[in-house]
Amino acid sequence: MKFKVHDFVRNITTCEILALDLSLCHELNKDNKDFVLWVPNKGEWCWFYNDDETGENLSFGQFKSMTGSYYNAMVEMKEHIVQFFYCEPFVNRLPLVITNKRKNK
Repeated sequence: MKFKVHDFVRNITTCEILALDLSLCHELNKDNKDFVLWVPNKGEWCWFYNDDETGENLSFGQFKSMTGSYYNAMVEMKEHIVQFFYCEPFVNRLPLVITNKRKNK
């Protein structure tokens, strides 16, 4: 499988999750034995949003399921499932949609 820049991958040995930048993406696409594409597991805490440029509707919640290409999540302060277009793993830091936006200012 070929990875793309901004994909999230999981190390199958350490379970560490990484966001791919251009150099890491090229490196893993050349020689990858230890990484798989990250996909959320039911109940996993994640960051969800609908616009990858602005972080519109940025929410923190638990992944429930997929409907087509949408992530269904139970988010904080809501009592129903909300659909989002983007999902990032929660790895004890702010989501990339925020940190990348700050870097580009």
